[in-house]
Amino acid sequence: MGKHLAHSRTPLDQIKPQAIRYSLAKRIAIAEDVAAGYSYRDVATRHGVALATINAAVKDPQIQDIINPEVVERRRKTMAAIYEHQADMALSTLTPERWEKERALSVMIGAATATDKARLLRGESTENVSVKSVTEGLSSELELLKKRRQEIEKSMVIDAEIVTDVDELMASESVE
Repeated sequence: MGKHLAHSRTPLDQIKPQAIRYSLAKRIAIAEDVAAGYSYRDVATRHGVALATINAAVKDPQIQDIINPEVVERRRKTMAAIYEHQADMALSTLTPERWEKERALSVMIGAATATDKARLLRGESTENVSVKSVTEGLSSELELLKKRRQEIEKSMVIDAEIVTDVDELMASESVE
């Protein structure tokens, strides 16, 4: 009879090794590498795992949902809608009486945060920049560039005249 573990009646030679459970982040990285076109062997070497682990990560439906662009986009839209709904709900609870209480401020901050998160998830801006101040800055910068260009053009004309004079001088010297 084979050796037994003290707490088990199963012989050691019949115990299957437990599969190592890698973190979700590592399994996602493995599946992303395979999706990017790397071979199973390259991915196994890079991550220091067995080929069976690569295969398991690639076939794991949870991981496929996480890295599937369509699922990610659908989840992003859903989360944006949830955040927007939360902001609306928070603001709808504000009554004139609640404005007097300190809690109104925290509700406003929560609603603003939820709105920002919803806008970020939709790829929209979360900050409005004054276009007028930007265009004014660009106009003054453009004027400086125009002046600089004129200075450069003037210096080129002067240099061209000097070169022309030198050419004439050289031609007249060679004739003599």
